[in-house]
Amino acid sequence: MSLLQAAAVLAQDSNYTLREDPLGYDSALEIEHIYKGQWPTGIAVSKSGRKFSCFPAGLDILNTNNGLNGAYQVAELTGFDTETAYPNVSYNNPPGGSVDYTKIPAVTKGLSDYLLGVQSVVIDYDDVLWILDTGRVQSLANLQSPMLPASPGGTKLISVDLSTNTVTRTYTFPTTVAYEVIQVKSEVEALMLDPRARPCPSPLIPYSSTEYFNLFSHFCTL
Repeated sequence: MSLLQAAAVLAQDSNYTLREDPLGYDSALEIEHIYKGQWPTGIAVSKSGRKFSCFPAGLDILNTNNGLNGAYQVAELTGFDTETAYPNVSYNNPPGGSVDYTKIPAVTKGLSDYLLGVQSVVIDYDDVLWILDTGRVQSLANLQSPMLPASPGGTKLISVDLSTNTVTRTYTFPTTVAYEVIQVKSEVEALMLDPRARPCPSPLIPYSSTEYFNLFSHFCTL
């Protein structure tokens, strides 16, 4: 959609305006999607053109699911200004929200079956969506350090079969690997996949029955 078309669409909604560069714009530029709600980072596009974004709860407190707000961590961009929680609504809604208030100070829940604080989404050569969950979210439960520490089980890597829209694998990071993540010193920030058929240096993550991939994970020191 061209910038002029996008502006015409948004003009129908008085709550949103399209910012323009005062120096003008290139007519070759097109807007693929307008994010009206949650703040995103990154996008992954499948071979068929499906688009996905993540909305890190560790970077924006409004992305933190509190059990009532329906905030999602991963969504498929289903229209020019519409998104759908992916792979489904339930997977993006941990029971009671993402924060464990029974701990003092509060921490992010260590849930391996729900998305908590997704930092990155990547689609590989086999059209598999990989989701990197830092297991950390922001909360006003700790005003001095709103980015809460992770709990074992929450920091994980997930693969989703785009042909069936189902989670096929979940790999949690053990504390021996993600110790500093659990201890609030850093967080998992980026994911790169190497699909070449060669033995993985760690037996942690088999790529398929005949191939392996190497996982390169960048830890950002806070």
